[in-house]
Amino acid sequence: MKCPQFVLEMINRYTYPEIDHFDRKLFLKSLYRMFRGVRPIFAIRMFFQKVFRKNHLCDFQIWETSSCMARECLKRMRAFKEFERQGYPSDFCASHVDYSCSPEDYQKYIEEGVIIGGGPEKWERTIDHIIMALEYVAYAGDEMFTNRAHDWWVKYFGFSPYDKIEANRVDKWVKKDDLKDGITFTGVHQNPNDPEYKHTVDHINYDLIRYAESVVSSGLFNMAVYWQNFWD
Repeated sequence: MKCPQFVLEMINRYTYPEIDHFDRKLFLKSLYRMFRGVRPIFAIRMFFQKVFRKNHLCDFQIWETSSCMARECLKRMRAFKEFERQGYPSDFCASHVDYSCSPEDYQKYIEEGVIIGGGPEKWERTIDHIIMALEYVAYAGDEMFTNRAHDWWVKYFGFSPYDKIEANRVDKWVKKDDLKDGITFTGVHQNPNDPEYKHTVDHINYDLIRYAESVVSSGLFNMAVYWQNFWD
C-alpha cells in the first residue's frame, strides 16, 4: 500500500530501511536491524540520539559516515541512471565535431587525457562504475560475509574472495599456541619445518580483494571528478 511521504521520512530517520512504500515485514526487519548485535541500552541510546539531535544522526551513523553517505548517494545515482537525461559531460564528446576541433587535435587530447571520448555510451559506463563503487562502500566493504556482499562479488567478479574454492585457497602456518586460542590469522610464517607452527588452510583471495578495491577507488574518483555533472 502507498505510504504518506512524511511517514516514510520518519521510518527512514529513526530506523535503517531504504524504502519508498510501507511494507510491514520490511518495517519489522528494520526495527530488528536497529537492535541487532547490540545491547538494548545501546540501541535505545542510539534511538533517542536520532530523535533529539538536530541533525538526527546517532553515534553509530557518525562512526559509519562513509557507508551511510554511500547508501544515500547510491539511491540518487541509481535514480539518475534510470532518469531520461538529455546530455553528458563534454569530456565524453564522441567526435572532433562535438569538441569543435580537428581530428588530429581530438586524438591528441584523448592520448594526453584532456578528454575521454566515447560519447554517451562511455558516460553511461562511467555511471555504472560509480554505482558499483558505491555499492561496495555501502554494503560489501564492511559487511563482507553477508548475502548482499556475496551477491556484489558474484555480480562483478563471478565469485567471492571468501568462497571456499580452490582459487581462494591459502596455505598458512599458524602458531600452535594461537590455534589453541582459536586464532588463525597469524600465519605469516612460511617455514613448514618449524615445530612451533602448524599448517592450516584458509580461503581468502587477497589479490582479488586488492584488485576490487583499486577498481572501487577509481569509481569513487570518477564520482568526485564528475560530481558537478550529475544534473542533466
